[in-house]
Amino acid sequence: MTDQPALWTLMVYMSGDNVLDNFAIESLKQLRDGAGKGVTVHYLFDPNYQDALPRIDSYDGNQKNTNASVFAGDATKKEGLAKALRGTNLRINTADPEVLTTFINSVTRPLHSPAGADDKNRHYGLILWGHGPELLLDADQPSKDRSGARVDGKYLTPAKLRLALKDAELPVRERPKAGLKPGEKAAGESFRKLDFIALDACSMSMVEVAAELQDYADFMIASQDDVPDQSFPYDKILSLLQNGGGARESCRQIPQEYKNAFQDYFPAPGPAVTNITLASLDLQNIKSITVPLKELAIELRRLAFSNEKARKAIIHARSASRDFVLGLFVDIDEFCLNLAKENLGNPLNSACERIHDALKAQDALILNNQTNEPDGKMRCHGLSIYLPYLTAEESKNIEESLTIGGTGLVTQVSKGGSTTNLHKSRAARIAETEKDLASLTRFNGETNWEDFIKYTWSYILAKEEPMELDLHYSAQQCMLNLLSLCEASSKSSGVAA
Repeated sequence: MTDQPALWTLMVYMSGDNVLDNFAIESLKQLRDGAGKGVTVHYLFDPNYQDALPRIDSYDGNQKNTNASVFAGDATKKEGLAKALRGTNLRINTADPEVLTTFINSVTRPLHSPAGADDKNRHYGLILWGHGPELLLDADQPSKDRSGARVDGKYLTPAKLRLALKDAELPVRERPKAGLKPGEKAAGESFRKLDFIALDACSMSMVEVAAELQDYADFMIASQDDVPDQSFPYDKILSLLQNGGGARESCRQIPQEYKNAFQDYFPAPGPAVTNITLASLDLQNIKSITVPLKELAIELRRLAFSNEKARKAIIHARSASRDFVLGLFVDIDEFCLNLAKENLGNPLNSACERIHDALKAQDALILNNQTNEPDGKMRCHGLSIYLPYLTAEESKNIEESLTIGGTGLVTQVSKGGSTTNLHKSRAARIAETEKDLASLTRFNGETNWEDFIKYTWSYILAKEEPMELDLHYSAQQCMLNLLSLCEASSKSSGVAA
């Protein structure tokens, strides 16, 4: 039995920094100790500690001494790296999609070669480990890689992630042809896809991410809120995979294991206490959200440009909804529920109801959503979306939590607590996020959400709260968005801007 191929192949792509490096080591220990019995783990770890080199290796259960270094398998650090990237000239920068593609191919190519033909029962998972929602962010690194070449961004955007997966040699799978009679055999349609992608990073359970990944994985596992530095409970997850149950059932159970692992943790001090949340999604059902979301965006635009009452009602619904990451992302279900309470008409209510029903349907889009919120007060429903709005109360709470050493989300104010610095930092993040949003071709094609943010949401806030734009949103970003609307209107009408 030791010669049989593993039932699960996990690829773990890790980006550390001065805060996370040692937590990454603890995750690697759990992955090493849990490998075997049907689970093989391949990892790439890029630490940021002084001159530490990136590491690439694998665990297959043959590591007998669990007290030894997790890096004991390689004679030197350089040897392990060269082995996996032999034949390439790539330097390790985890924000480069080509590096992720090469890492995936270093695992999948040998399994698909004639000498190592893949077992049809093998499952594949990709775990992205690091900061979020600026995925695998390394803020301490300059905007150049180790070869001195300039890097476009310091994190892996959803568009870059999609590109990395598009170019990768993902496992070949086969879907049976529809309409076959009982007992009839016929070759199915071949396609390339992972069983799941898990994002061990904060606040990555977003419609934007799910829409971009739908062609490359069956399931996605991610949190709407912060992920503790201790990360996913890999010992429990690998034990779960070893016990079988298939990809769907395993993905369904992982959020519960995650919640159990942190159920005894105490909340951090300060007002900005985060929740333990984790959801598993069936990406094949993401259109149950994106289709009515497009209808919602169209109806919100019609209402916003028609009357003041509607604009105020939309702002009220957003301000009352659960949000994340300095108010940049909102729980899409709670936002829709609050919109429906504003009595803005049947077309809008219908779109909101369809989104709510899609999130609540059993065994559909949301396989499992776990949170440690009190019974009857659940506000994290599994999926967020970009819709920036920060209330005065939230701003005050964030400043207070940073002053006493809270979340550390905005390091610029961790020592001073300055309102000006807080909102400057937030405005910079908004500008980056909207640049990333513009590159999400699949998501925007299905939802028109970028147009909604640039034109409708900016217009609503500029009309109703012009003196508070830097508190709630960003005056600069609002101006840029509305100027682009004016320029587009001028071009279409043939009038100079």
